[in-house]
Amino acid sequence: LRAADEKLLNLMKKVFVESEAEGPPVSFACGRLLYTLAHLASRSSASPAILEVGDGYGFSTLWLAPALADEGVDGNVYSMEAGEGAEKALENLKQA
Repeated sequence: LRAADEKLLNLMKKVFVESEAEGPPVSFACGRLLYTLAHLASRSSASPAILEVGDGYGFSTLWLAPALADEGVDGNVYSMEAGEGAEKALENLKQA
């Protein structure tokens, strides 16, 4: 993430801590990997699309979406969640 994304990083930390009791869907290291992979994928298409199945509290989405924005492409992240965390994920993503 770019250095200017301190607000987003603080939100990621908050979401991570909130979801830790249930076991976070991904670690920060895995989140960084998701960011890197999405960043690389964004270079292969003018308008990449990422499908995420099961976003928990929105933690991994918070890594995927900025990768597209940082590359400056007009891409989309489509996220599906049917579990109890869906409302919390939506709330977290609105804060981003």
